[in-house]
Amino acid sequence: MRKYILIQYSLLIAFLTETFCVCYALKFPAWIPAASVIYFIAGWVIAFLFLGVPEARLSLSRALKTNTKDAGYKILLLLIMAMLMHHFTKKWIIHTPLSITDADMLPVMKVMSQRFLQGQWANVYSPIPEIWGGMQPIYLPAMWLPFTIAVACDLDLRWISTTGLFFSFSFFLLLFDPFKKQLLPVLLAFSACILFWWLETEEVHNFIRLSEEGIVVFYYSLLVLSLFSGNSFLIALAAALCVLSRYSLAGWLPAMLIYLIFIRKNIQQASVFVITGLLTLVVLVILPFGGKIIQSFIELPYSYVEHANRVWRNNPKFFYESMGFAKFFGPGRTVLLHRVLISMSFVLPMFFMVGCLLWERRKKVMLTNIPLACLKFSLVIFYNFLDVPYLYLFYTSSFVSLAAITYFLRQNTIDSIRIK
Repeated sequence: MRKYILIQYSLLIAFLTETFCVCYALKFPAWIPAASVIYFIAGWVIAFLFLGVPEARLSLSRALKTNTKDAGYKILLLLIMAMLMHHFTKKWIIHTPLSITDADMLPVMKVMSQRFLQGQWANVYSPIPEIWGGMQPIYLPAMWLPFTIAVACDLDLRWISTTGLFFSFSFFLLLFDPFKKQLLPVLLAFSACILFWWLETEEVHNFIRLSEEGIVVFYYSLLVLSLFSGNSFLIALAAALCVLSRYSLAGWLPAMLIYLIFIRKNIQQASVFVITGLLTLVVLVILPFGGKIIQSFIELPYSYVEHANRVWRNNPKFFYESMGFAKFFGPGRTVLLHRVLISMSFVLPMFFMVGCLLWERRKKVMLTNIPLACLKFSLVIFYNFLDVPYLYLFYTSSFVSLAAITYFLRQNTIDSIRIK
């Protein structure tokens, strides 16, 4: 019992550290190099601690089951959160109209959405003459397709990002147990408030002001809940949405197959995982846009070195004002950094799984939450070694921590330990 409570406190301290590093530590430029290393270590600590808590098994009906008083507080908090997010998003929209000179991501996705809604599916990925004289759209379908809702309703695209962020924080409130008479939930709520206020009010990260990252955060939060559910279909579907929004999950996929086939020896779950992922690829990519687009997606990461060189020349602050390790490599080693990123993103998660397999066989014990731990482990590697570590990218990993740790601090987790 005491061991698990110690792990819970360790998880929370690591999450507080991770959150502080990626938020208010950035206010002190001299701290950022050290904060980058501490952030990396805190993320890995969180990943390995997931292996030491009871296996997560989340039932939606059980999660929603709460007494009237608890439900009332949570609904009130959801309403307050929605009003605050509406206020701040409206403020960002008014003060920063969408412009390619600020950032071209959302304007590009707006054109892609317009083409899609007009039935020009074959031209969705054609160059856009009005953006930089013919910019080639590169965004994966799960990234830009949600923004068709905003275009169809004649809304600013940032309302979609805010909606994704709202749902991600809602998952936190769904799992949060505020009435445990312990310090843990107070510190957890404090950490979540820090993250919320930073994302809503600070300009430096451009999370709401200029980016589409609210959608990615939602997908990864959904993946965490899917892993908790243990449902192979939901896990595969959520993973496919993550992969078809950003490449950051790519290294986790082969590691997940190692887990299903060699650690849990469940060929049926592995088959469901692969088939569901392939079907999602067919429905979201091949059927609407054709198979040729896949080749361009595969080749896309190789253009990141050139992009990194361009950013080093024009905006080196993006390297020095984030948690990424690119600043330690410098502008002359972008090729080396890219090779390190690719190799470590695929090799280390597989080593992680093999290590878990060997540990279970040697110690004759069954480790818990291995896919979740590997997910966090993989994201920390990917984002810290990213070619161009834009700050808004790092909060995806934060929400994986938030959703998972909130679950592991619930009252029923402690109860399950007591029963054992």
